[in-house]
Order: sequence, then C-alpha cells, then structure tokens
Amino acid sequence: MEDAANERIIIAKLSVTLHELKRVMNVDSKSSPNMCIINSGGLRELRIEQGQHLTIGDLHTLMPFSDTVQRIKLKGSDILAAMERSVENLCEDDTQGKFLQMSGLKVKFDLSKPNFHRVVELLVSDIDESAPATDESYKLVFKPLDLNRTYLLVTNSYLIDGGNGYWMIKKNLLGQDRSEISDVDVLTWYLRKHGKFRGRTDGRITFVNDEKKICQNSSSRPHLHQMSNPFMMTLAVVVSLMISIK
Repeated sequence: MEDAANERIIIAKLSVTLHELKRVMNVDSKSSPNMCIINSGGLRELRIEQGQHLTIGDLHTLMPFSDTVQRIKLKGSDILAAMERSVENLCEDDTQGKFLQMSGLKVKFDLSKPNFHRVVELLVSDIDESAPATDESYKLVFKPLDLNRTYLLVTNSYLIDGGNGYWMIKKNLLGQDRSEISDVDVLTWYLRKHGKFRGRTDGRITFVNDEKKICQNSSSRPHLHQMSNPFMMTLAVVVSLMISIK
C-alpha cells in the first residue's frame, strides 16, 4: 500500500484479519474454518483515488472471474503440498498466478531450497479452548500444521477443480459443500455491511534467505508475495454461515 495518504490505494493489498472478521460476524468455533486460500491469478489490481466510492464494476475488475467459494475438508499433508506448489519455480517469471494468498495461515518459505522443500514453517489458526469465550470474541492461536489432521478451509472453485496445477486439492477432497456464492458476492456483502475495509498487511507470508530471487513481472497482478486480500476471511466466514459441511 502506498505511503502518501493522497496517493492511489492499491485495494488488492488490503486485508481484514481473521480475528476481526470472526468477531464482527460472530461465527462460532464449530462452523468456523481454519483457513482460506485463493490463487493470486484470480485477482487483478484495482486503483482508486482516496475517498472514491467503490462500485460493483470495480469489484468485478478486481475479481473478474466470479469464482464461486466453497467450503472443503482437506488433510494437513495436502495443505502442505499446496503450499509447496505455490512457490514451485517462483524465481522464474510467473504468468499463471498460482501463488496462493491466504488467511488463517502463517507460512515461511526458503526459496534457496529445491522445489517441494521450500516450506520451512507452516502454522494454522485454531480456537484456544483454554481461553474463556464471550459472546463477542474468542482467542485464536496459531499451531503447527498437523499432517494427519483434517482441516476445514474455504477456497474457490478454480482451485477445487485443480486449476494452476493444484491436483492435490481436486484429488484428495475429504468433504465439500458446493455453493453459488461468488467472491464478488461476498465482498459486496462485506462492504454493504461495514462500509469500508480495515486493511492491513500482517506478515502472514514471509521469506527467509534469498528473498531477492522472487520473480518480478509486468502483468496486471500485484506483486505476488506482498499482496494480501481484503476479502480472504470474509469468504470463509460468509460461506460458513450459509452452508454446512456434511
């Protein structure tokens, strides 16, 4: 996000934190997903002037494919495989947009390592059952990914269909709820309810060692590893409210 207050804001770099969204929408721990992931290629850069109102057309510019959002179950080992796929050959010029954007996860990558050995730390959000719950909020903690555990996550129809080479998602689904809710629908809902983004970049994606080897390209997508999304966990919590996994 640009520093000067009067300069154009890159909307695709804004994000709303997992805890803030869950607190606002009062989603209980039983229906709450652990994470949300989408591919960077599903987003386009949207620039507006400060104070300018967003239109439905702007949202379709930001998310031109209107992918539907689904809630699925996936094993921890397959989530790790997806994270490794996200940075496969990332030092080369990336034109597929396969780099994953996420919420409810904290991941560290080491691009000096060979493909499929680049994830050096992967933490997943969970409810702290030891903390006293209230009607308005509850405490979230990040725990190491359990390769044998089944996790609840929200993603888009493109990834579920194996797009960008995410075969491990398509092949290894343990449960799925199909919906007709699009990413634009979710972001529209959020904006109508709250009026604006409480955006931040929170370091959920970090690189160690050779970060300068990250590829740069001139496509319309924002810089890959610095981008975060305003609607990431909005997708997750809205879908959780509307559908329930069998």
